[in-house]
Amino acid sequence: MVRIIKKIMALTCFMLMASMLSAQEFSSEFWHSGELDLESGVTMKGKIKYDLQGESLQFVTTGNVVKSYGAESIAAFEIMDALTKRIRYFYSLPFKISGNYSKKHFFELMTEGVPYTLMVREKIVEKIETDFSPYWGSTYNTRRLVLEHDFFLIDQYAELRQVDLRKSETALLYMKDKMEELEAFIKVNGLNIRDKEDFTQVVNYYNAMKEAEMDQNNVSGR
Repeated sequence: MVRIIKKIMALTCFMLMASMLSAQEFSSEFWHSGELDLESGVTMKGKIKYDLQGESLQFVTTGNVVKSYGAESIAAFEIMDALTKRIRYFYSLPFKISGNYSKKHFFELMTEGVPYTLMVREKIVEKIETDFSPYWGSTYNTRRLVLEHDFFLIDQYAELRQVDLRKSETALLYMKDKMEELEAFIKVNGLNIRDKEDFTQVVNYYNAMKEAEMDQNNVSGR
């Protein structure tokens, strides 16, 4: 009986440690210093807490009054991320994410260029992972929340297109004229196309190649 109780206590401690290790902090849980631009033309500075999945934002004014705004009433906002210590820029843009009509959604700007500007949307998803306990000699499931991103490209005609991340061929669909060069760039640098920082490098590299190509054409046309 004592041995069984000890095993239960050991398993409880083990699973608690695993749960603590899998915990992750998210920027959307923090208040950030920032600036908010409303569609009315009003600009305000204060504390901002955003919810991209809920398309909403909370703002604290100098009088410590909390106000809530939806994506429809916001043009843009920027924050000094309290978690990452980096400045981040967000825009409210019309897009048909689901359903048959377009409405405004929040997008984060990652890089701006020609022919493509990269925007992302973050989402918190639950993952179920199977682990093995050597003490019990069996497996068990743990749940954890992780941050994932959807990518969107804006071309020179201001058309917003979602990137299909199922595989590299679909992720690079809108840059397929440089597919071989991009695949080599991804492989040499060990990039993950589902990572927003890595995919930003891919878009920047593509834009640089297209810019060099245009410069060469201009020189040849003289």
